[in-house]
Amino acid sequence: MDYLQKAKDALALIKRGREALGGIMDAVKDGKAGIDADTIGEIDGLLEQERIENRETNAAITDAIADFRARQG
Repeated sequence: MDYLQKAKDALALIKRGREALGGIMDAVKDGKAGIDADTIGEIDGLLEQERIENRETNAAITDAIADFRARQG
């Protein structure tokens, strides 16, 4: 299994997600999209959950790499 390619693929998906959110960010910033407060609140909640999951995933990957290195040393 090519783990490096899997990591690259995963990061490419994350990048595309950030790009997709860029349009939402612009609409919210300029206020022209007619987004109501409830929708803003829901988007904010979704993003907070994603931040939590990203931190947990990044920490787990970092820990796995550290464990691997410790076993190799």
